[in-house]
Amino acid sequence: MPLVRHAQQKDIKGIVSVHTNAFEGFFLTLLGQRFLSKFYSVFLEHPSASLIVCEDDQRIVGFAAYTSSPDVFFKFMKKRHGVALGFMMLPAILMHPLQTSRKVIRAVRYRGDQTGSMSGFALLSSIGVHPCVKGNGIGSQLIDFMNTDLSARKLNAVYLTTDVHDNTATLAFYKKLGFSEHSKFLQSGEREMYRLTKTLDS
Repeated sequence: MPLVRHAQQKDIKGIVSVHTNAFEGFFLTLLGQRFLSKFYSVFLEHPSASLIVCEDDQRIVGFAAYTSSPDVFFKFMKKRHGVALGFMMLPAILMHPLQTSRKVIRAVRYRGDQTGSMSGFALLSSIGVHPCVKGNGIGSQLIDFMNTDLSARKLNAVYLTTDVHDNTATLAFYKKLGFSEHSKFLQSGEREMYRLTKTLDS
């Protein structure tokens, strides 16, 4: 029976494995496993952030990373770990300069892609399910755990960002779980994205 729980440092290797398999070819994946290990480890450090996993038969098959204060959390990440993360990006930048250069600049400026009307919203930063168990309800379990956790912290709403185009299954998944379209924006000046929001039960 799959179990969702708060992650520990020993789970990072499994989380990186799920991310790498679930997001093949994506920007963060191109930055390498060392970068991903450091990136997700920071979610275990800051009081506003949470990292959860779904474990099945002692194997990590899904994860989610979220924060109740996106702006505060990403400022902390850059201040405390920005230099280390920057060095970990270098091999990927040298290997894929055209694919990564503009996105690296955006990553340095990233604060969660909030708008003024979303002040006080939590951010679902990342959620991944291993392809071998996709369709088994793991993603829904992770979202339900996150909703309960954030509601217990007196958070009223959560948001995420996802692609507008060629993203039918993912959009259907989020809408089934109560997310709705809040607004659109252009990421890196060319990639059209949705902000999806969900009101949390008190």
